[in-house]
Amino acid sequence: MGRAASPAGGHGLSTTIAPAPAPRRSPRTHLAIAAARATSALSKRLGRGHGTVIGGRVALLLHPQLLGDLARGRAVTVVTGTNGKTTTARLVAEALRADREVATTRGANLPSGQVEPAMSPASELVLEIDELYVPRLATEMRAATLVLLNISRDQLDRITEIRRIAEAWRDLLVAATWPITVIANADDPLVVWAVGDHQPVVWVQGGYWWREDAALCPQCGRVRPIAADGTWSCECGSTRPAATWYVTDGVLHGPDEFAAVLGMALPGRSSEAQAAFAVAVAVSRGGAAHAALEKVREVASVNGRFGAVDVDGHQVRLLLAKNPASWNEALHLLGQRDSPVVLCINARGPDGHDTSWLWDVPFEQLRGRTIVACGDRRLDLALRLETAGIECLVAADPLRAVDDLPRGEIDLVGTYTAFHDVLKALDIAW
Repeated sequence: MGRAASPAGGHGLSTTIAPAPAPRRSPRTHLAIAAARATSALSKRLGRGHGTVIGGRVALLLHPQLLGDLARGRAVTVVTGTNGKTTTARLVAEALRADREVATTRGANLPSGQVEPAMSPASELVLEIDELYVPRLATEMRAATLVLLNISRDQLDRITEIRRIAEAWRDLLVAATWPITVIANADDPLVVWAVGDHQPVVWVQGGYWWREDAALCPQCGRVRPIAADGTWSCECGSTRPAATWYVTDGVLHGPDEFAAVLGMALPGRSSEAQAAFAVAVAVSRGGAAHAALEKVREVASVNGRFGAVDVDGHQVRLLLAKNPASWNEALHLLGQRDSPVVLCINARGPDGHDTSWLWDVPFEQLRGRTIVACGDRRLDLALRLETAGIECLVAADPLRAVDDLPRGEIDLVGTYTAFHDVLKALDIAW
């Protein structure tokens, strides 16, 4: 696997990986693939879902090293971070599809979810991977590109210390014995610390609007504030690196005076930052920035997220939020219009059982709006809204709540399982 840096006139770092001859697969690999396909097909026939995860689990039980075998000879891009993995992975895949065949995940970010795309004959893979699984899977699959988005609090009953994630990423990059290009968020102090002295790295102004988890410098432990413009530095010498790719007033800027209007179909500032990551990856993989951006612009929804659906005369926009940082971004997006909002909170396995994070979300931004609290933990949410000075309606079923509201635009925001319940009820694939 080779790597070549672009000359000064190129759009940033360029990595070219010559395609290797397809390796001969072992009988064990063929057996695992056949078992995955059969299990997935059975799951679909039984109406238990599209079968991606269960098929992957069966395959990995039969062949634990399957992913490494399937990735051999192909360029793998790993996308990770607390928030934005699914959307960024989709945009990266589309950006690369401007000039090559790409297979990507469908929102399943654990090892089992990587098997389906890895079984594809596509020349490149774009994989969304859970933060703590990245060191293992990136090593096993010899990832060519690692996209590091952000680190913040998630489910408190499962991931109790965010520095643990940064340390795991840092250790991966120190130990890597193969060429790996890092595309990283220059705004996130923990991401910057995790990257350390690794080269090559391309810095993206990826945004860091939730700053409650970054009060201390990860290098020395001192209190280190972040300025209003997002810059930061510490007495120990740690400082925000200059970004190669950044967005200003809806215009994407890159190296060699590259500038182009984003014109995104996806809404919000987070989507703009994710588009910058996608184009940066495509260029680092030898693609053309303008062609990559054209593909990124076409994406209007991701696994049901951001899409607007008609529900008996109501135009409902569907949003997913799962932790304080992602809820902060959802609230920023909701602030761009004054439509009623249905909030749906569950606390099942994928959501995390601890809902104390509700008290960190600035729901005060929703004052004056029509709000309906729904979901398994709707009473917890209603109490939080009451303390924020918001009178809300309470309903068990979010779609019944939608039906009871006046016809027009409505925003529906849910945690993982609440969001997927709504998609299932509306027969929307995810």
